[in-house]
Amino acid sequence: MIGLFPDPYPDELLYSICARFQDRVKYPNQISVGRELFGVIVTAPIDFPTHLGYLVANLPPQYCYTVDQLIDNHTLLPFYTPFHPHERINSIRNDMAGSDNSSIHGRLGILSAEIKPAQWLRFCPLCGDQDNKKFGELYWHRVHQLPGVEVCPTHLVFLETSSVRTRDRKRPQTFISAEQAIEKTSPRPLNISNLHDQILLKIAEDAAWLLNQKCLVANLQLLYERYHFLLGNQGLTSPSGKLRGSEFIKAFESYYSPELLELFNSEVNKPTKRQWPISWFATSNHRAHHPLHHLLVMNFLGYRAEDLFNLQSIEYKPFGKGPWPCLNPVSDHFKQAKIKECCIQRNGNNSKPIGIFSCICGFVYSRTGPDSSPKDKFQATTVQSYGFVWDAVLTELWQDSTLKLSEIGQRLGVHYTTIKRQAARLNLIFPRPSGRSIQGALTPPRQRDSQIVAIETLESYRQEWLSARKQNPELGKTALAQRFRRIHVWLYRNDREWLENHLPPTQLRTKPMSRLDWESRDVQLADAVRLSGLRLKNSPGKPVRVSVEEIGKNLGQRARITKQIDKLPLTAKALAEVAETIEDFTIRKIYWAAERFHKDGIHLKKWQFLRKSGLEGSRFLSVAKVQNAIDTAMEYLNSPNTLITTYTPPSEASISENLLEEKDVMLGCFPDSYPDELFYSICARFHDRVQYPSQRSTIRDLFQTKNAIAIFDLPSRLDKLIASLPAGHRYTVEYLIDNYTLLPFSSVSRAKYFTDS
Repeated sequence: MIGLFPDPYPDELLYSICARFQDRVKYPNQISVGRELFGVIVTAPIDFPTHLGYLVANLPPQYCYTVDQLIDNHTLLPFYTPFHPHERINSIRNDMAGSDNSSIHGRLGILSAEIKPAQWLRFCPLCGDQDNKKFGELYWHRVHQLPGVEVCPTHLVFLETSSVRTRDRKRPQTFISAEQAIEKTSPRPLNISNLHDQILLKIAEDAAWLLNQKCLVANLQLLYERYHFLLGNQGLTSPSGKLRGSEFIKAFESYYSPELLELFNSEVNKPTKRQWPISWFATSNHRAHHPLHHLLVMNFLGYRAEDLFNLQSIEYKPFGKGPWPCLNPVSDHFKQAKIKECCIQRNGNNSKPIGIFSCICGFVYSRTGPDSSPKDKFQATTVQSYGFVWDAVLTELWQDSTLKLSEIGQRLGVHYTTIKRQAARLNLIFPRPSGRSIQGALTPPRQRDSQIVAIETLESYRQEWLSARKQNPELGKTALAQRFRRIHVWLYRNDREWLENHLPPTQLRTKPMSRLDWESRDVQLADAVRLSGLRLKNSPGKPVRVSVEEIGKNLGQRARITKQIDKLPLTAKALAEVAETIEDFTIRKIYWAAERFHKDGIHLKKWQFLRKSGLEGSRFLSVAKVQNAIDTAMEYLNSPNTLITTYTPPSEASISENLLEEKDVMLGCFPDSYPDELFYSICARFHDRVQYPSQRSTIRDLFQTKNAIAIFDLPSRLDKLIASLPAGHRYTVEYLIDNYTLLPFSSVSRAKYFTDS
């Protein structure tokens, strides 16, 4: 059981509670605090602590805390909850109750938003005075640590920065209480008449409101619909509902000053980043977005967070408010507002709204919206049903032999071909009763859904398609359809099943030939890896672990040896040979520290040695060979006559000797030349790759002499260089002279480039 655990104060960070616990029990080191409270050595948590289940389970019975209470009242998670799906938040809560905090920041959109967290814990001087009077001590407030909160929403003063880091890399397990860290500071009041300070206060108040909401259910679809509706009210969306990006960005930047957006790490026009407000509305609503961005958008739209979340459901009305007019030209209420309901659907191609209007006279029409002017309500895109009133008038006019079809169409508001189709639908008499015969005009139209394709035409198109395939066997589906578009379109509309069965087979894409000689590159890179491992182990100063990451960084080939290692089997083998395990590196570090302390004449106890050498708390101290190395090091430190036989400190001489042994390996790293590159530049890049301890070593291995001078225009001893390079290279003396020296521009004899010149 954990005794003396403090009662939390209002809006207190869990970190602050743990820090006050440390002040009470006064453990000799900070690691013990985390182990006592959370069961393991943990990093002091500021925003999303884990192992809360262990903490709650080990509190005395009189403490009635639950994991949910700690999360809701003493962590920053409630600030993020309203902007994420319920399932995601539940998963994060489970991780906080357990031990997994590896992806919490990523799932909450903190990493992708690039909003930098505060580096120091912050406080309000007036809150500190108030806490001291009420509780007798200071504590860290949650709201003061939220991203984007620069002022105290309670006392209207700017927050002050403390001396406590939010992420202390040197002492990550340290809990520091506000009582220890906060010094007496004069408050800096806000200027409420200043627009900049007004926005800071609104953001802080909205963030505080979100932080205190425990039952706010996330409905991202509804939230984004409200955003779109309010943006549309400001004219920042098109009639189809799409965001007018450039106009939105212009209005957004005129509302927020560049200094304010920079303060929030929310600049819109970052050269290497897409404008975040645009990407917001271009991606799925379920993608994680930072709450600060939400607050900035809400404030821009003129709403406080509480008002927007409590806003009554907004009904999307792209066709305005009803009632709507009937567009039946033969009804007695033509263009009168008689239609009280509008059914809204979406166009599957462009997502535009489609309104369907049904009148009591049976006339049903649709219109693609949204309406952009009052005149739009008197227009119909399509007529879905003409209704019994319209049908009765057509039947009556059809019997009038004095009227032409065009005249009937004018009275009924349609084209004469529509009159023919509707007459056929009503089974009216063909031909019409008339004293004259209008050939073609009085024959019932062929119904679109019962069109019969002539067999001769069908066979003709089929034969044309088969002939096109036979004459162009190399063309695939797309190319054939584009070249013979007329035939393809006709068959697609009238004989699709046959067409799909007679398309060319899918062509497999051939993999493009690689331009890189991976085999040669593998040999060179494997040699360079072994060299790099040798250099890292023999480098003077504090030891650096010979890892794949460090080797890649040292060679400037980090991406290649991590992402393309499957193409480099020799390099992979070399990496496995030279890379150190953590245990081996720990032993090397122990011997290095022992040699350094011995050289300085420092005698240490075992715990002092571990602390000063940076090994205190290492999980590898329990490994047998590491323990043996520590014992050997302590014996070496405390007995001057004892030698560490397994360790020899590096020296320039030993490094040079090792490098000489690896000469052939190094020359395998000789770089490929670039167009119009000086020979001097090629040698300089070789030196950068192999990193000899001195320039003289580079000259010695390349030209087999210590006395050569780095000459950029007319170098000599090129034949020695060619002889030293590994077999299979493409260089010759003549090739180097013609392409990488200045000889073609001068009159110097080519004999200068050889050894005897």
